[in-house]
Amino acid sequence: GYSFISAHATNHFALAVFFSWFFRQLNSWSGFKYVFYLWAASIAFAQVYVGVHFPLDVIVGALAGVLIGHLMLFLTRLSLKS
Repeated sequence: GYSFISAHATNHFALAVFFSWFFRQLNSWSGFKYVFYLWAASIAFAQVYVGVHFPLDVIVGALAGVLIGHLMLFLTRLSLKS
């Protein structure tokens, strides 16, 4: 709903970071990265467009999502090494 930060933006950007890395590891088409980030940005834009969030809500949510995505990548790589 109407809260700071946008959980939709956070979740989708975290998934975009993780999936971008995952598909790069599979040597898949490198354009997947752009598709995932475009998908996450469109979700974030939609939250502003329909009026449930202010732009700052989704910008901070996107930044938080990128940070969380990179944290999950770090933990995933750490667990794969052991």
